[in-house]
Amino acid sequence: MANKDDAFERLCEELAGTVLSPANAVTSLATLYNQLQELTECECGYSQRTLQVKLRDRFWERLSFIAQPGKSDLVCSSHITVGEALKKTVELQAQVDEMADSQSEPTVNISDGAKAVLHKAAGIIRRCISGLAFQTNTYEPINAFDKRKLKDFVPDSLYDFIA
Repeated sequence: MANKDDAFERLCEELAGTVLSPANAVTSLATLYNQLQELTECECGYSQRTLQVKLRDRFWERLSFIAQPGKSDLVCSSHITVGEALKKTVELQAQVDEMADSQSEPTVNISDGAKAVLHKAAGIIRRCISGLAFQTNTYEPINAFDKRKLKDFVPDSLYDFIA
């Protein structure tokens, strides 16, 4: 486990090899903060604001911080423009989204026989639910719901299952 000063030095070395390298990578302050925490293997003792100040002190004019309302600041080399930094960020987000999509579960096709079993199970569950006594001050009773309005909120494949 590295102390916070050693971890900060290692983080600076990584920054020099990525953000300040000819590749001109773009990252976020939150990502750098998380890397610093990983290097110390615990809470690093710095806030994100303190980290930003220390990075500014260390790299002076070589490093830029671009504020993004509602998001973590972007951190990039001062040699690239704000437009280039934002473009790289959008490209990176697209790659992340693409990776997330490729890792999502494949669509499952349900056979007609399986659908019949599911509908039978749903009928049993609906009958059990309709027989429950609800406390009217906490939840609406099942018979108070307008099932036709559910179509606006429930996907078609599930609507057939519950209606």
